[in-house]
Order: sequence, then structure tokens, then C-alpha cells
Amino acid sequence: METTPVWVRSIPGWEEGNEVWLQTRITKTTVTLQLAQDAADKKKHTWQEIVPERYHCHGKVFSEEVLERFPARQPWDHAIELKEDAPTSINCRVYPLSPKEKEEQHEFLSQNLCLQRI
Repeated sequence: METTPVWVRSIPGWEEGNEVWLQTRITKTTVTLQLAQDAADKKKHTWQEIVPERYHCHGKVFSEEVLERFPARQPWDHAIELKEDAPTSINCRVYPLSPKEKEEQHEFLSQNLCLQRI
């Protein structure tokens, strides 16, 4: 007759005759999975906690106030001026689709974007 190991007998509530089940699970984690788990973390972290300390000298880059505004105008900024008779859109297809795929695309767009059939 086998004797029950000491570590099993030390489990709170264990009594002679109880069965002990041991389950071993081997899992693999990937960078993507770790990033997803970190993103799901609901606790609000400051940028000082997230960004490595060697980059703290660039703290202005991580500031929320800076992110919510456009950079200051510079002399080298320029705009693309369109001609007055330029079309507002160009009717072209980026991806070649089969007739069935085109129909499915039109159906999807009409349902989800409320567009008329082009």
C-alpha cells in the first residue's frame, strides 16, 4: 500500500481516503498575446511607468496635451492647391475583383456605409 506524501496530507481539509488530482498545463505565450493582455489591463498607467527610463528625457513627446494639438506652423509647410475644375473623387478600382466579389462588396458597402450603388 502506498503512503500518501506529506505535502498532500498538509493540504487544509484533507482527510484519509480523499483522492488527489494533479493537473499540469504547459502553455506558450507570444509577444502578440502578451501585448493583447497588457492592452486589456484596465489600470491607467502614467507614461513614466510605461516608457523606459532612458527615454524620460523626451517626456514632451509622450505628453497627452502635445498629442491633442497640431504642431506649430513652419515656413516650410505647404499645401497642395487643387485646380478649381478638379473632380472631388476619381472613379477607379484599386483591387481587381471577380463579378461575385464586386456584388458582395457593393452589398457590404450599401449595408454598412449607407451608400447608393456605384
